[in-house]
Amino acid sequence: MPVDPHIGAMLAMLGETGAPPMHEGTPEEGRAAYLQLTQGVRAPEQVVAVASVEDRVVRGRPPGASTGPMSTARSRPQSDGWDITEVKPGWHQWATPSGRRYTKGPRQYPV
Repeated sequence: MPVDPHIGAMLAMLGETGAPPMHEGTPEEGRAAYLQLTQGVRAPEQVVAVASVEDRVVRGRPPGASTGPMSTARSRPQSDGWDITEVKPGWHQWATPSGRRYTKGPRQYPV
């Protein structure tokens, strides 16, 4: 199976760093390298503070996948003046600092 061109470019870039592959190190070294690749490249002002995290269970999976419910987590960013609420399952409303409100429902995908 061919590798996605974007993933291939990222893998090539990682290969050019001269660092040993993650599978050749310890789990602790692998975790540290992964954090450096993901969180370590952001400046502190780019990190969004999290106000809360809610663990949830979602029913259903795509055809051909394992059966049973999926575990997921919903995180809410900490905001300055913005208010985000779930008005009903799957529907979210954003209130701006100036008082405007925007409501968005779940996206409908064709079957």
